[in-house]
Amino acid sequence: MAIIMSKTLVKDISFNDIKKLEKTKETGTLMSWEPDKTIFEVTKFNKSKVKAALRDNAYLNPGVKFVFKYYNDKEDIYYSQAGIVDMLNEMVDKKDTILSKPIFLQRKRINRNWKLFLHIPMDMNYYVHMLIK
Repeated sequence: MAIIMSKTLVKDISFNDIKKLEKTKETGTLMSWEPDKTIFEVTKFNKSKVKAALRDNAYLNPGVKFVFKYYNDKEDIYYSQAGIVDMLNEMVDKKDTILSKPIFLQRKRINRNWKLFLHIPMDMNYYVHMLIK
């Protein structure tokens, strides 16, 4: 059982102690913010760029859920269980390919991990993506 807590900061100045609000079974961190016009020259932002950044972060941080909520708009949720593999699958889904799904191989070693991702577009050019960590 976790406890939902709240803290208000403005310009890195604390306006209250941490408040314990309620108990919950959920875990995680929720952050909300509004740009301060006295700090930022531009306080408007491009929603599509923010959404793209959240989507990319979901791929780079598998298992972490990112939620974009802008005033009264519906929530947009960005989540990836498999990370980069999900991103590459999505890229392939937008193209005509010979394979119904890409081939994905992964091998873990003590000091190096590698992932191989292969798909064959209809124009017969082979695309191989290799990720080495």
